[in-house]
Amino acid sequence: MEAEVFVVLNKNDGGQVLRQAMLNANNTPGKDTIAFNVRADALQYCPRVRLPSITIVVIDGTTQPGYGGEPLVGIVGSNAGSANGLELQGRVRSAALVINRFLAAGLSSPAAATSSPDVISARPRRHRRQGNQRRRDDRRCE
Repeated sequence: MEAEVFVVLNKNDGGQVLRQAMLNANNTPGKDTIAFNVRADALQYCPRVRLPSITIVVIDGTTQPGYGGEPLVGIVGSNAGSANGLELQGRVRSAALVINRFLAAGLSSPAAATSSPDVISARPRRHRRQGNQRRRDDRRCE
């Protein structure tokens, strides 16, 4: 089976966004890739509810135009209630993502799932520290 590439084009909850790319990858055979090509002013994705668990896929933030070794794409959980950020359920590799401000874990995975923690960051260099297990008084993501 030939793997597919699903490109995230915007941060809104409509169109080709991260949530839809995850659903598409889960429903397509083979080890698919989720790539990014988001406008520079829309690099933070703010899910309003829990994201779907992800199975066999590569979520690759290094594909975002302008990437130069520092994560640019963010998944910000301040609007997602008590959800985890990314829930990895299978052979998943994620790279160059900022995952922060979730009440639960930013990255949740059983022992069988894999990720690249050396390229996942709690914050890009240009932002203040914003870990997970956020405080209830954190600002909402826009």
